[in-house]
Amino acid sequence: MSQDILFIAIEDVSAQRFGCWGSPIGKTPCIDRLTSEGLRFELTNSMVPVCNPSRTSLMTCLRPVTTGVFGNGHDWRAMAPGKQTMAEYLVKQGYETIRIGKILHATYEHEPSWSRVISTSDGLPPVERPMIPGHGPGLDYAERKIEARKQGKDIP
Repeated sequence: MSQDILFIAIEDVSAQRFGCWGSPIGKTPCIDRLTSEGLRFELTNSMVPVCNPSRTSLMTCLRPVTTGVFGNGHDWRAMAPGKQTMAEYLVKQGYETIRIGKILHATYEHEPSWSRVISTSDGLPPVERPMIPGHGPGLDYAERKIEARKQGKDIP
């Protein structure tokens, strides 16, 4: 009997923005339902506050001190030769691995990790509302928090 694995890595957003982690303002019914039916990690931290070392650590299951990757300009493949990613391991076990979005991408793409890569040019629906520089969920939240503090209130 085979088991399916759905692994979602989200960058630049804290778990506290989702309803399933207690956000009173986050309306995330699909993620909430998914986490209620699966495994949700409660105590996770980024090893390094920089993209590439964090992704390298997540995908290789190795700490930055082990790989030597501490910056975005470090090629993890050259610094940790012979190391495989979780996805590559799963491919070798007969799983189909599909990447949508970025994890090990661009300069640091790792083809042996993926059975298939789906890009935004592969028929995914377009973004409904384009992001405008200086605007977005994070900025909107920060503005609401500042306004609430002026009124002597606080929002999580």
